[in-house]
Amino acid sequence: MLLASINTRVARRILLLLLVATLLPTGAALLVADTRIRDELVAQSLRNLRQTAEWYAIRVYDRLVLAESALRALAGDDAGRAWSLADGQYSAIGLIHPDPARTRWHGAAVDAGTIGEILRRRPAAGTAAILPLGGNDGERSVWVVGAVDATSGGPVAALKLDARLLWGDADELPYLTDTCVLDALYRPLYCSAALSEEAIGRIAGERATSAKGSVQWTADGVDQLSVYREIFLTGRFGAPGWTVVVTQPAAHAFAATGALRDALIPAVTLGLLLSALIGLWQVRKTLTPLRDLAGAARRIGERDFSARVAIAPDDEFGELAQAFNAMSTRLGGQFDALQTLAMIDREILTGSGPGAIAEACLTSVLRQSPSTPVALLLEDVAPGRDTHTLWTGAALGDPVLSRGATPDAAALAALCVHAEGISLGPDAAAELGLCAAIGAAGVRLFVQPVVGDDRVVGLFAIAPNEGDPALAPPKGLLRDLAARIAVAATSAQRREKLRLRAMYDPLTGLPNRAHILERLDEELEGATRAGTTLGLLFVDLDGFSGVNDSLGHTAGDQLLRSAGQRLSQQVSAADVVGRLGGDEFVVLLRDLPEHERARSIANRIVAALAVPFEVASAEVFISASVGIAFAPEHASNATDLLRAADLALYEAKSLGRGSSAAFDRRMTQEVERRTQLDRELREALAKGQFELQYEPLINTRDGRVRAAEALIRWRHPLRGLVPPLQFISVAEDSGLIVPIGDWVLHTACAQFMAWRRAGVRLESISVNVSAHQFRRPDFVDGVLAALAGCAMPADALQLEITESVLIDDKSEIGPALARLAGMGVELAIDDFGTGYSSLSYLQRLPVGTIKIDRSFVREIETRDDARALAHAAIEMAHALGKRVVAEGVEFDAQRVLLAQWDCELLQGWLFTRPLGAAEFESFVRAREGVALEL
Repeated sequence: MLLASINTRVARRILLLLLVATLLPTGAALLVADTRIRDELVAQSLRNLRQTAEWYAIRVYDRLVLAESALRALAGDDAGRAWSLADGQYSAIGLIHPDPARTRWHGAAVDAGTIGEILRRRPAAGTAAILPLGGNDGERSVWVVGAVDATSGGPVAALKLDARLLWGDADELPYLTDTCVLDALYRPLYCSAALSEEAIGRIAGERATSAKGSVQWTADGVDQLSVYREIFLTGRFGAPGWTVVVTQPAAHAFAATGALRDALIPAVTLGLLLSALIGLWQVRKTLTPLRDLAGAARRIGERDFSARVAIAPDDEFGELAQAFNAMSTRLGGQFDALQTLAMIDREILTGSGPGAIAEACLTSVLRQSPSTPVALLLEDVAPGRDTHTLWTGAALGDPVLSRGATPDAAALAALCVHAEGISLGPDAAAELGLCAAIGAAGVRLFVQPVVGDDRVVGLFAIAPNEGDPALAPPKGLLRDLAARIAVAATSAQRREKLRLRAMYDPLTGLPNRAHILERLDEELEGATRAGTTLGLLFVDLDGFSGVNDSLGHTAGDQLLRSAGQRLSQQVSAADVVGRLGGDEFVVLLRDLPEHERARSIANRIVAALAVPFEVASAEVFISASVGIAFAPEHASNATDLLRAADLALYEAKSLGRGSSAAFDRRMTQEVERRTQLDRELREALAKGQFELQYEPLINTRDGRVRAAEALIRWRHPLRGLVPPLQFISVAEDSGLIVPIGDWVLHTACAQFMAWRRAGVRLESISVNVSAHQFRRPDFVDGVLAALAGCAMPADALQLEITESVLIDDKSEIGPALARLAGMGVELAIDDFGTGYSSLSYLQRLPVGTIKIDRSFVREIETRDDARALAHAAIEMAHALGKRVVAEGVEFDAQRVLLAQWDCELLQGWLFTRPLGAAEFESFVRAREGVALEL
């Protein structure tokens, strides 16, 4: 029975809420307790591991000091004491002499390669050094060596530490604890259990900023906790420090949480079962009457108003049942009346005109009172007409329709205050012309005004049945019908006014876009039939936004009105001038005898709009660009013709302000090409078809590679390697430059860190930043995310921006430049000298590097003026404290001149073309030690 009571959604919801109310606090308490316990266990484990690491580091250091003492005894000719110290504690000890015959050893034999390595790396006299010897994969031994005297050919005292003595026994460590000692290059010297590459890499990254710390890592699916600290060897031994790593499985720290879970889970389960039983009992008691109410409500929804609910005991459910039964009775009485009104409402909502609504209302009245004479007078919808339409009927059937009725205006207006209806005598009814229309002269009429927008737009007139007034239609029904007729009539009038208003621009009074398109379709159809030509001029005002910005929008509106008037003066009355929106106008030229007339009118328009405008008591100069298209030559419909003119306008703007251009098919081809390229770029980004190549930046003094510039390439599946000049402009126009730029930034940073981990010595990597990227408010946060994602130091990244970004957006980019500089990111101006160079900007903005454009470098060895210009640019940059990079170096003579001018870095094909990551790494390694001749 209890289970049967939860077969409804409400019952299941209530039961679920009860269970959740029990489970949530318990679960939250368990979660908090478990989290706190785990955090405390991790903290305790880390403290224990730090103590172990401290103890182990001191132990290793003490063994090294003891070995140094034995070494000093040996170097001081106290060989007996040295042998005694070494006996049983060191693997080998002896004096190594360049003459093998004079070399003396005690302990294990030592191979000649080790002896040679010790002699090669001998320390200065009076000092001891630590030498870890051996390969990366083989056993590595630790030697303590010291020179006996200051002569370069003198003997060297050497001592090989016994591994067990130095590193100790793993059994001495706490339970489940392992140690590992790494040298300065993070290569294992000793490990009781191997560390993963992931752990070593993370420790190396952390050690760059802290001498001790902790990391968590995973090996073979097992989480591990590791603590590291440095063994400082520089002060005593002059050697880079070692790193001691102590590791313990994370599960060992969480072992205590299992007992807590074993005790709490049964208690929580019991509580949930108890809550479920209580919930089932309460649901059964509460929802049975609700189920009955729901069934009755469904029957009302099926229009069965006889549905009743049995009265429950005297409680809230009983009161609800009584109210429900009363509601059912009232709904049954109202439903019939509502059906009639709903039908009329549907007609109104579907946009039926007032005539159809009036006929439906008149038919409804006749249905209620078939023998009652009735008339409906309604104002005509068409603007400017003061006539009315009259519908009359005296029997159920088609109403009689007549037009031209014109009631007295004053008598009609006097009825506006009688929204509830009024009974009129024969004289008053005659003034309205109703008695004759209704066919009941000399009797009183009941008149129900139809009021819309605070005026009378129609009348209902009824001649009551004197014999039986009950046969007349209810006055409430007449009021409801009148209200709906008023809505239909006023809506129709407003739609008509809005339609006319929607066809013209409210600012200039010219036809708007909708009107122009409609007119174009009509004219195109007529021109096709008549075989004539239409011309469409697309006019755009150049410099209009500057007027808005400087003088305000009121002045801009005044300018648009004046421009519309000048356009209208340049064409004939048969032509059409319209405003599409903003500062865009169109001129429709009808019956063109030849194309030259359209070009002539376009030139007149350009000249007329070039004359200064008097706006806001100021003289304003603008210009206009005009695109020209012809129909049916260029298009067969309005949309295509407007698009062709727009493309021609785009071509005109590319020619400069005050230009005009006619449409050509190649314009469409160019748009289609860019559209196809945009689609392929999106696919390339999704499928990973982009790749980076790297160009080295060469130091002019030592010939070494100091930095790299990341250059994007597109590996197209059909066209091969596509250079950026062929797709960057399309990416910028479409906005794709933002995700592409983010990919370049993240990829370049990750590659730089990979090179650094591989031992490739580079100071920084340069990434070009588009103006679209730099204008985004989240750009700096994106740079931060890229650096953090690969643990890259900020000073290793250089962002290259063009001069145009600085000039066009100086107010916006200042804070961004300041944030980047504050982070340590190097900023460089790319292609310096090709934009709007300004000494004030260079001096004020935090830019550290100037990249001289290749156009300055190309002819410096052959032309004096080019040489003087490039030299002056470099000296100017140096005077401002900037580093200089020269691009496009292709010949050795260029390199020599730039080096003589103290240009710090060079890049160009003289050294190499851009390379892939692996080839670039090989190139850098090959350049080590290469010197350039000045």
